[in-house]
Amino acid sequence: MPSIKDLPTTSLLQRALDFSDKDPKSDERYLHDNATSDERWACVAELHRRCEPEIFEAAKNWCARGKVVEKILAAFILGEFGPLRQEGEEELRPFTKPTIPVLEKLLDDPDARVVASAVDALKHHNFRDQIAERDSLTSHTSWLVRKTVASVLGGHDASPAAIRILIKLSQDNDGDVRDWATFGLGDLCSLNTLEIREALIARVNDEHSDTRSEALLGLAKKNDARVIPFIKAELEAEMVGNLEVEAAGEIASGVLVEPLKALLKWWDVDTELLHAALQRCRGEANPDEDWRWDNHSSDEA
Repeated sequence: MPSIKDLPTTSLLQRALDFSDKDPKSDERYLHDNATSDERWACVAELHRRCEPEIFEAAKNWCARGKVVEKILAAFILGEFGPLRQEGEEELRPFTKPTIPVLEKLLDDPDARVVASAVDALKHHNFRDQIAERDSLTSHTSWLVRKTVASVLGGHDASPAAIRILIKLSQDNDGDVRDWATFGLGDLCSLNTLEIREALIARVNDEHSDTRSEALLGLAKKNDARVIPFIKAELEAEMVGNLEVEAAGEIASGVLVEPLKALLKWWDVDTELLHAALQRCRGEANPDEDWRWDNHSSDEA
């Protein structure tokens, strides 16, 4: 069998579709969390690289058809189709202008998986603010669409409209939606406002563990001292995750030295992170260093 790079474009498109049709799992959570098989991803990555008009037309035609699997694959192809290039003050892809109206039509599709795929694709075409302003998306009946909206809106340059929607989605009845919205407000967003911090503090006791962890890290990164006792409690729990230790390092409070030292006896998930967090809480590290990505020498208990 020839390699993917040696296939004619028509054959490559068909192979990507064949792999999509053979995907044995089709429930909403699978399709969102595992957007593609390895084989399909390899095909689509090559289609992205080629960025030919023939590929765009094929994806456009799939979007106009009735098959869900074709629409999802088409959105996946059109999302990162071609390299970014500077056009005035914007970074656009070669087919951004004709792509946006094609994907916009999918936002009204009756299948939530198609809508979510279109939302995810549009983030690659500077369309985040328009998504934030569409109530049909931000209040969609499907958790999948709301989660995808939350994952798309987060970022250091999030607009006021995006922040407003993320705060709303951080209170969603679905834990996965709250998790992504909280991540977008905390770790991804560089803004540090009272409104954002209040939204994060509201999630520190969330029943969804990932949401709770993201809230702790977000508050620590925004230097909100109210989070310290919540981090301490999590560090003293029977199960401790990376984000709790990272949050301790971010807030760098001496109150957290003892619980971090206790973790040295058994916590082996990321010992380098643990030692770095302990250094910062002891006041032994440069507070201006991007400590999470630096190599650190080991501490003694």
